[in-house]
Amino acid sequence: MTTIVGVVVDARTESLASARVPHLYASLYQRQGKHLAIFVRGRLETGTVARRVREQLQAVNPALPVFGAETLEETVSASLAVRRFSMEVLALFALTALFLAALGIYGVISYVVSERTHEIGVRLALGARRTDVLRMVRRQALDITVTGGALGVAGAVIASRALSPGRWPACARPTR
Repeated sequence: MTTIVGVVVDARTESLASARVPHLYASLYQRQGKHLAIFVRGRLETGTVARRVREQLQAVNPALPVFGAETLEETVSASLAVRRFSMEVLALFALTALFLAALGIYGVISYVVSERTHEIGVRLALGARRTDVLRMVRRQALDITVTGGALGVAGAVIASRALSPGRWPACARPTR
């Protein structure tokens, strides 16, 4: 039999990613496994706080096992480790995509210029200035880049909306 003492709002206790997960806080005497977590705030060094808490608890009962002392920063960092790794991999893929896009743009512009070599030679022979020819090539490169960028952004927006978690019910929530 369990006695309800009070009700609290849902808390993020397991991970910062899992919000609003209901928990049951039971008295230590109403549970089978006796696992107790103590949260301590102090202005001492981390090792000093953990050592002093261990000393105080074992002064009450020397048979108590005291283990697993960690700082809040370590706990939060461990909670976010999977998300941080995912973001690092995503950033690596984004940089690779950016490099490949730049390489592709360079290839297209190089091909366009090599195809227009005779035209550029004729323009220069008829008195066109080098800056005018360079401006023409730059304008064409900018047009290609802006068009490709606009199409890429539009495709990314469409893909992100299509892959959003709320759009697909089976993917909306992780199962436990």
